[in-house]
Amino acid sequence: MEEKFKQFSSFIERLAFYYANKFSIPSDDLYQEGCLAFLMTYDRYKQLKDDDLSAVLRKVINRAIYARIKEETKRRKSEVALEPIYEENREGD
Repeated sequence: MEEKFKQFSSFIERLAFYYANKFSIPSDDLYQEGCLAFLMTYDRYKQLKDDDLSAVLRKVINRAIYARIKEETKRRKSEVALEPIYEENREGD
């Protein structure tokens, strides 16, 4: 598993950096999400042929990172939506 992780570590890093720049999210968070996805998926599918395993891992890692991005953007939108309400209440004090 260690050898396969070394192989995928650079893929995860590049993908995290790409999405971090695109969505203004820290790349470290996305990299960790990709690493977790790798660890959780590898044991389940390690019996596959190398090419098939790589395809599955790439897809799962990409989806995990993108799911994290969706969570973060949703959280940011809810914070922005709450800010004006908070400011209006403070002015009335």
